[in-house]
Amino acid sequence: MGEKPKVLSIDPPPSKGKSSTTSDNDHTKPGEDLDASKEFKQKVKPPQKVHGFWTCCSAVLLYAGCSVGQTVLSKQVLKVYDFDASNIMILLQVMLSICVLTYAKYCGFISYPDLNMKTTIKLLPLSFCYFGSVLLGLIGIPYLSLAMYSTLKRLTTFLLLVLQYFVLSKRETLSVWMSIAVMISGATLAGATDLTFNFLGYSVTLFSCVLQALYLILVKLYATEIGPFEMLYYNGLLSIPFVLVLVVVFEEVPYTLHFIATASNNFILLFWVSIVLGSCLNFSIFFCTSVNSPLTTSVTGQMKNILTATLGVIIFNDLVFHPANLAGLGINALGSIWYSYLKIG
Repeated sequence: MGEKPKVLSIDPPPSKGKSSTTSDNDHTKPGEDLDASKEFKQKVKPPQKVHGFWTCCSAVLLYAGCSVGQTVLSKQVLKVYDFDASNIMILLQVMLSICVLTYAKYCGFISYPDLNMKTTIKLLPLSFCYFGSVLLGLIGIPYLSLAMYSTLKRLTTFLLLVLQYFVLSKRETLSVWMSIAVMISGATLAGATDLTFNFLGYSVTLFSCVLQALYLILVKLYATEIGPFEMLYYNGLLSIPFVLVLVVVFEEVPYTLHFIATASNNFILLFWVSIVLGSCLNFSIFFCTSVNSPLTTSVTGQMKNILTATLGVIIFNDLVFHPANLAGLGINALGSIWYSYLKIG
């Protein structure tokens, strides 16, 4: 009983009049907050060290290069040569990706876990969004000019901003929203003078934007627990049943064999290069989204779409220019540069 007052008389001064119990609790809370802060910083720092500046830049350039090349060549194959078997192109791209991944794993160049049912079920929505986005995109390309196709695909960025907020709980600053608004307004202005409106082309391309936005969000969600090679392997493997059904229904195998047998060497070269670039594009999307963000991948798409639209006009001459087109493309480019500046800063 005699010692208890002494303890109480010693403890209050550090806590400025509070009881010893209150003092102990107040003293431990800052320490706990500091420990939690250190643990949080330790969790956040490693990704920044692994994904450095040059890694992020190489991911962006790889995605942009593969996307531009694959889009232009697909337009050439499907529109100029009038090849009407887009599903067989997707099937060959997916099969090539799986073969390369399997061989690389067998040789020890890469590693990823063996096939298991839990991961298969988990990644099924991802594969569906991927397959739907690519298929609808290939269907829409022949019905639209590359400039108009690129303009519609720019809506993916806005959808990503909304999905990131609700799914990833990621809030962008007002400046980022404004830069995206500038890009979208420029794209809208550029496409406002389109005189070759096609309902099917517009519909499938817009729905492709929705699936692409969902696809990029799912890639980012799963990237923390599933590696890019494993995700790419499952994505291709699970897409095969969807593609095979369409290939069989539309009898694309005999059509393709007959078409290639009577086609020129130029078509055969462009066809296979398009397949290879499409396969590389699959990996580049995973890579860019994993080391950057879904929004960065989409904005990269905005910037490369300007190049794609320009090449489309030069190669295919499928767009009649109007002053509003040039103004819209310029505004869109400024919005993309503004966004890049905000992210680098």
